[in-house]
Amino acid sequence: MNATKTASKTVTLETLGQRIDRLRHERDMTQQELADDAGMIRADLSRYINGHCYPKFTTLRNIAHAL
Repeated sequence: MNATKTASKTVTLETLGQRIDRLRHERDMTQQELADDAGMIRADLSRYINGHCYPKFTTLRNIAHAL
């Protein structure tokens, strides 16, 4: 994660994949569970988390609903 310090607060920037992975961990879900709930295959979810590609809007919406 990138951190930028401004005046008295630090702003942390997350990539989309980092945010998906953080939320997945907060909900104690495996990648397989999240992929199943979002109606996709685990390999594609892994690619999004690792930043190798980006999901279409409808796929992102499915991930959000699953989280």
